[in-house]
Amino acid sequence: MKPEADLMPSSFPTVWSELLQNERSKAVNEERKRFSNELHDVVATHLNGTTLLLAAARQLLPPGEVKDLIDSAEQCVRDCWNDARRSAENLRPAELVRSGLVRVLSEFANHLSAASSASVTFGFSGIPTPLSEDTKLAILRVTQEAATNAIRHANPDSVSIELAFGADDIAVTVSDDGDGFDAASADVGIGLRSMRDRARRIGGELMVLSNQGHGTQVILTAPTVATCLPEAERFIG
Repeated sequence: MKPEADLMPSSFPTVWSELLQNERSKAVNEERKRFSNELHDVVATHLNGTTLLLAAARQLLPPGEVKDLIDSAEQCVRDCWNDARRSAENLRPAELVRSGLVRVLSEFANHLSAASSASVTFGFSGIPTPLSEDTKLAILRVTQEAATNAIRHANPDSVSIELAFGADDIAVTVSDDGDGFDAASADVGIGLRSMRDRARRIGGELMVLSNQGHGTQVILTAPTVATCLPEAERFIG
């Protein structure tokens, strides 16, 4: 009698793999639907309310600098909703696809500088190389999180964003000259956890260097050909 393994059809591993892939796709699609509904019911409601408040404030103000800031804030709310909706659909930000990482980071620095009291600058070195969409998105989101956190919490005079293209890797460094903190004993907030998770998902590493009164550096380093988690773990995890 032939061993049990010999009686198994040769196509069984392929069929099993396809079944697992189908189940994974179903789980991902269900989570996308759930997340999209949550975004619409919760985030959209708050953002729409904020837009209405800004519109009401605009009507009470004469033309001038304050009114221009309200216009900018309203545009930020719209951009936030558009990005949140695209994230729910597992799409990439349109400007990242259209303009590329270097230009998007440069524009982000300009906008943040105009909207805050700190000087925010951007620079890059090396020869830009093709990157996966996941890597570009992770770099963008970590940069945005680190820079806006510095503005909100560290009272800096200046924030710099430096993107460095290497032969086999890419690094982005966000530095500020603000208050700093004790990185060894500080509580890990949701922002830092999110940045570390993004780094992990593209096979990268995140370092946070800071001392009380001496500013902060957030450094994300990742391979140019990233090792990403499977789609279901990337979206659900």
